[in-house]
Amino acid sequence: MRGDSEEGKTSNGALNPEGFAAHPSSDVFAHVLEQVADAIMVMDAQARIIYVNPAYERLIGAQAKTILGRKPAAFYDESLGTAYYHDMWVAIQRKDIWRGNLRIRRSDDAWRDTDVTISPMGDTTGAFTGHLVVLRDITGIRLLERQFIGAQKMEAVGRLAGGIAHDFNNLLTAIIGYTELGQGQSEDPAFRGLFDEIRVSADRAATLCRQLLAFSRRQFIQPRVVDLSSIMESTSELLRQLTSEDVQLTLRCKEGLWPVEVDPGQIEQIATNLAINASDAMPGGGKLTIETADVELGEEHVSTHLGSRPGPHVMLAVSDTGTGIDSEILPHVFEPFFTTKERGKGTGLGLATVYGIVKQNGGNIWVYSEVGRGTTFKIYLPRADKPVDWTPESKPAQRQRVEGGHETILVVEDEPAVRVLTGRILKAAGYTILAEGDPAEALKLYDEYGGVVHLLLTDVALPGMSGKALAESFAVKQGVQPRVLFMSGYIQDDIVSEGRLAASVDFLEKPFTSEGLLGKVREVLDRPAEG
Repeated sequence: MRGDSEEGKTSNGALNPEGFAAHPSSDVFAHVLEQVADAIMVMDAQARIIYVNPAYERLIGAQAKTILGRKPAAFYDESLGTAYYHDMWVAIQRKDIWRGNLRIRRSDDAWRDTDVTISPMGDTTGAFTGHLVVLRDITGIRLLERQFIGAQKMEAVGRLAGGIAHDFNNLLTAIIGYTELGQGQSEDPAFRGLFDEIRVSADRAATLCRQLLAFSRRQFIQPRVVDLSSIMESTSELLRQLTSEDVQLTLRCKEGLWPVEVDPGQIEQIATNLAINASDAMPGGGKLTIETADVELGEEHVSTHLGSRPGPHVMLAVSDTGTGIDSEILPHVFEPFFTTKERGKGTGLGLATVYGIVKQNGGNIWVYSEVGRGTTFKIYLPRADKPVDWTPESKPAQRQRVEGGHETILVVEDEPAVRVLTGRILKAAGYTILAEGDPAEALKLYDEYGGVVHLLLTDVALPGMSGKALAESFAVKQGVQPRVLFMSGYIQDDIVSEGRLAASVDFLEKPFTSEGLLGKVREVLDRPAEG
């Protein structure tokens, strides 16, 4: 409770609460009280309620006849204890004006946050006769404040997570790459076994980094216009395999659903994470329901859901009949590494990943839960004004092992371990390699080389010059638009548009494997030239 009191005893001529309900001082004054938007209550000297206006009836959710004669304490949050109300009671006893915040319990047991002013009242002689209480419902404001603080916290943690993941992805690129080289060159089975263990650990670390990048909205995405219903239906068999046998999966997917523009792979990731989470919440079995629907978000929804925008959206809801989430835990469920599972049974990144993916794709996610009654996650994605251009059948076939080439590649990477490794892999595949860590020196190296460079392979973040600026300078020197392949541990603003990778950009995500590097290089080099 927040509040303050001040000297402010009523002067002669103040309203006498005795008989207030039956005989207001004037018809005009009575009409004002009936019409005012704030809730108004009058107490007599014994702190009994003797008048409430219609706004107070609406706030409490009860008619005046069930309120009159009672004491206001019956509507306060008694679980907070007497110490919480100490300042207010002191001010009332001293007959001072008190201003502060109170939680009011409605007749349906719901709670409302209110801004309250309690003023002493006296009769025409100045004798104390009771209190006038004015309450303003600020529940919506308090909800938005909590959501805003939570959003700020998530944003700060996201920036930290993105920076950590970026640095670790550089390290993991070298670890995975040199592990692969060791696996290929070692003839001793025991040594190969050691390299295999290193690779397993590195892959696990890479997965954690991808989850952190998803949470921080720095994950590489390829948005397409899709039908969520078709994706959920195509993913349902996988979801049945991932959940326990005693969990009943039901799909309620709308046909002819509005299209949305998202990364299809990330939508499948959302579904699997939420399904696994729901299954864990139903150790004794239960029902898992996945639903899609077209919804029109109105101003009422937007006013209580920070970050929401009115208009047409597509809803994806995942509900379970599990143990539910305690109200104290609920605000933390999307935080990275927050988990209620036993040690070793979860990283605490599943829901954080879902949160980041939804945000990166322009949507919002909300969770509703009651202990013992299950949990529902609702995701709202804005409707796309384009026709569907991707279906589950559009998934590309798995790429076959690719060969190298004879072209010349200029590699610009300021992390020495990654630069040396990349050059080594490409040289072994037959390419001619020019490598530098500084973009200005890389341009000088090109001038000195004097031959044709078929591909610029550059990191996005470089000292003194961005990878995009380097590509532009390189194009001026070559006189033609060069083939450029960007690489990075996370998506950066230089090569994205509104948080999404531009369609014309070729990108290699770190950490990459030898096969991934060679395949992407070959793909870019084999593409027909554009002017």
